[in-house]
Amino acid sequence: MRKFILGLIIAGALASAARAEPVYAVRPLDGYVCMKLNVTEAEVLNPRGTGIFILVAPRPDAAHGTAAASVVLVREPKHFVDGYLEVMQLTGQPGWIAADKVKPVDKITRCVPSVLSNGRIGFG
Repeated sequence: MRKFILGLIIAGALASAARAEPVYAVRPLDGYVCMKLNVTEAEVLNPRGTGIFILVAPRPDAAHGTAAASVVLVREPKHFVDGYLEVMQLTGQPGWIAADKVKPVDKITRCVPSVLSNGRIGFG
């Protein structure tokens, strides 16, 4: 019985130690601003996603990088090439998105492109 109780205590201690630490912004990601996807409500509600991708080069036939999130990190000052804006994917890799697919965030929305405590790119 003692071994069983000891086992439960150890299992409980390990379970509490395995909890994920909260992720938080460590520092701003200089040279980028937040913009949001320029999509309709129907596109947002589509269970298959918006179908908007960040491309690896500024041309329509370029390979897809990641699917564009609702908030996109756009290089500032804006870098346009043939109708595409330079962006950073949440993977930290550079990319390009058609300029007509993004619009400024609302003035009341606080969005700071940031390096997070887990080393990833996100918003603070």
